[in-house]
Amino acid sequence: MGSTNVNGYWRLHMADGSGGSVGTLRTWSLFLYPVACGSGGGACALCADGTTYTNTLDTSGAVMANRLSRNGIASVCGSSKSYPGNQNGSFYYHAYPFYNASSNTCITVALASFGGDLMSSAYLGTFNPANLSSNYLADSGMSTGGANALTNSFNVPANSIFVVVVNNVIATGTYSLSVSGGDCTPVLNIAPAGSAKVDVNWPTVAGGYQLEATPSLSPPAWTGVTNQPIAISNLFNVTNSSVSPTNRFYRLHKP
Repeated sequence: MGSTNVNGYWRLHMADGSGGSVGTLRTWSLFLYPVACGSGGGACALCADGTTYTNTLDTSGAVMANRLSRNGIASVCGSSKSYPGNQNGSFYYHAYPFYNASSNTCITVALASFGGDLMSSAYLGTFNPANLSSNYLADSGMSTGGANALTNSFNVPANSIFVVVVNNVIATGTYSLSVSGGDCTPVLNIAPAGSAKVDVNWPTVAGGYQLEATPSLSPPAWTGVTNQPIAISNLFNVTNSSVSPTNRFYRLHKP
């Protein structure tokens, strides 16, 4: 669809072109993906592979009514840091969602500012600017104070989303953010789905992957699964038969 505006109402139109035949619509889905996954792109999570994101925090950023207190203690992997409390005020912020597939991974956040006074924090799953203690994971312990670089680290579980937040303390400004240590390969799960059926699912943040199957691994002959995935509870789901001879091995492949 290119740059077409997808906001608004969508309608499914069906036409009978077979002269009176009877049919039933079982299910349908509409999938909308951005052309590129930008910083803070909501469900379009980023990969914590050390990519550096350069951005400018200014008055166009979202606003939160308080920020974390600076207690001088930066979070480190293997040592849980207690919630440091918060300071009231009006502060601008950017929120970056990341996906991690690896188990209990140590994530490192490096924040450098170029004139602003900024700090960073991290949250597991979702970030609520009205409740900074909810889902709190870690923070930088102090702010950059103009032109300093700060590093902190924390552990995140497998197959999870975490959010890194950059906010101002006093001055806003340009910064660079690097988040490393994660693995973006989506986890493929298979579970029973009623009589002689299986549900194959993977995270919706891993858009662009094709589900493929093969009846044997010696040698494998991978073919695309034509069933359209249905998004349910942050997972793409495909239901297939598990009755022999339709037993299959599955994998995700990104073209």
